[in-house]
Amino acid sequence: MAKLNVFLNGTLQFSKDLDTDQEYVLGRGSQCDICLDHAEVSRQHAKLKFDGNNWNIEVLSRFGRLMVNGHPIESVSLTSGAQFTISPFEFKFDDKEVVDKTIRVEIPAQDPVSDDKTSLQQIAVKSVLLRLDGQGEPVEEITLGSGIIDAGRSRSCSIKIEDEKASRRQFTLTNNGTTFVLEDLDSPNGTFVNGIKVKTHALQSGDEIKIGKEIFRFELMNPEFENLPTTIGEPEDVPAKAPAMNQVSMGMDKTEVAVIKISPQYSPAAWNQNDVQNYSDHINEPVMSQKSALKNKNTRIKVIALVLIIGCIYVLTTNEEQPKPAPRTPAGQAAPASESANIQKLSPEQKRFLEDTYNLAMSLYTTGKYDLAALEINKIFQITPTYKDSKNIQALCQQALEIKKQQDEAERRKKDQEELQAKVSSVLDGCEKILSAKKYGQVESCVSQISDMDPENSRAQNLSMTARQAIEQMENSKDEQASRARRKSSALRTFENAKKAFNEKRYPAAINNFEQVANISFSDSDDIKQKAKTGIKVAKERMLEMSNHLMHEGKAALETKDYKNAISKLVKALALSPDNGDARLYFEKAERESHLELKNLYAEAVIEENLGNIESAKKKWRIILESGLVNDSYYPKAKSKLGKYER
Repeated sequence: MAKLNVFLNGTLQFSKDLDTDQEYVLGRGSQCDICLDHAEVSRQHAKLKFDGNNWNIEVLSRFGRLMVNGHPIESVSLTSGAQFTISPFEFKFDDKEVVDKTIRVEIPAQDPVSDDKTSLQQIAVKSVLLRLDGQGEPVEEITLGSGIIDAGRSRSCSIKIEDEKASRRQFTLTNNGTTFVLEDLDSPNGTFVNGIKVKTHALQSGDEIKIGKEIFRFELMNPEFENLPTTIGEPEDVPAKAPAMNQVSMGMDKTEVAVIKISPQYSPAAWNQNDVQNYSDHINEPVMSQKSALKNKNTRIKVIALVLIIGCIYVLTTNEEQPKPAPRTPAGQAAPASESANIQKLSPEQKRFLEDTYNLAMSLYTTGKYDLAALEINKIFQITPTYKDSKNIQALCQQALEIKKQQDEAERRKKDQEELQAKVSSVLDGCEKILSAKKYGQVESCVSQISDMDPENSRAQNLSMTARQAIEQMENSKDEQASRARRKSSALRTFENAKKAFNEKRYPAAINNFEQVANISFSDSDDIKQKAKTGIKVAKERMLEMSNHLMHEGKAALETKDYKNAISKLVKALALSPDNGDARLYFEKAERESHLELKNLYAEAVIEENLGNIESAKKKWRIILESGLVNDSYYPKAKSKLGKYER
């Protein structure tokens, strides 16, 4: 029977027996066959299936990663002892059969002329948990293998307990070489064996385990019991300590073989020499009488039986971790002895953290997530600055980020140019429509919209010239003169309002009034329109200065990881100057880093929740809410989680 063992931070979480006729989906989705409840795992991350010869695992998620020996792969065939990682979980695949308990029994030949040769019969004994219904009848048989087996309400438990009084992880069963030891995991309602609440208990065949209304019975069973030879007779007066004999089969050859089936209520591991002798005498008595009756002999046959109890043998297979080679430098040479010595001084948890973080950084780097890879390398530097080729990876990440920044900037400029040309063409199309409608005074204002974008545009110059000629012809009339006077008066009032707003540093209002002046058609003998255009330019420069000031404040807050203040400052900076490229870059960085911090904090909270540390989880959720980053996707998640426990 193949088995998949699942570890988290070096601790076995659960084991899953694998059926060759079934495919298994691994992920954090509730419908997955092997549930990995962690934010870094995709909903459907990978699939495990048997192809007729081997077990194979392949990645399902576009963004999911499967790591083998520190390298990301898409699929791999598994052999017994194979290990792989779906961060942060580690997996160990075992394809070895569980070795059951076996008893060997030898009985000498019953014929006086025999050469005393004997034959052996093996009896396989397996350890099982029987789930009982309300009438005490078995409704499910659970075979127990080697290793630690956990039971509880959690989907990740090997033995699922449906009763609501059961904890997420209620108890474990551990094979100590001779029997299974039950250990209660500090469950609030307790675990009862034969009606007694226990903390630890070495199980004997027939013991009943009760959790709430759920009842299990532990038994040692022979899976081939129904297929053994025909029963000859049931013994009487079997010694109290000896196992009961269910069936004995006699052959008719010179060598007789007795096959013993073990009754569930006895454990052969505890037999002593007297029990063996009593058991041997009891076996031989009915065998001899039956032999005499069959052959119609009057002579008494002396039967000497030697019962050799080999006992219950559990073979617990373990795969010791192979020694790892010395760390390698990027050039492939062994790392300095001082580095290896420093690494050896670290705790196992720190070494495991370094290896996992390094593998994650490599995976992020190979997928082009250079900023996230650099963050993981910084975590390594907090422990040691010389782990493997971390410094080189950091330098490569920085180079890649710089190249990417230059590429993004070139692409942005190209895109901006294309957008600018499209905007100029669209504006001039509108100006031509205005000219066709004989709204000559508005043509110049319309064309002025592109004066900063494309001041040498010949199409715009032709439109302006045509409009001015038409206006000159119209200005000859008296009505037109009066209209010009009114327009000029309105332009002067608007210009004064613009100057007042400018002096009060209400630059958006000042720009709005200056633009109105520039758009009014009037006889501009005082060059008011040019002054308005200058006012617009100066106001925009002042707004950019204010935007840059806020941008620097936001950058400083970002460097101290005060993400809430940083984002607030940068939003104001962009409101004043949407074209402030540096402010936009820092804003995007602040959002990205704050999101990553909230993501990690939320993941830690979920882990604490799964471990039952609710108060610790609630504390982390509150920190997320106190950040004030309401637009982040983890803010409502934390609010929902906290609300569930504070209703």
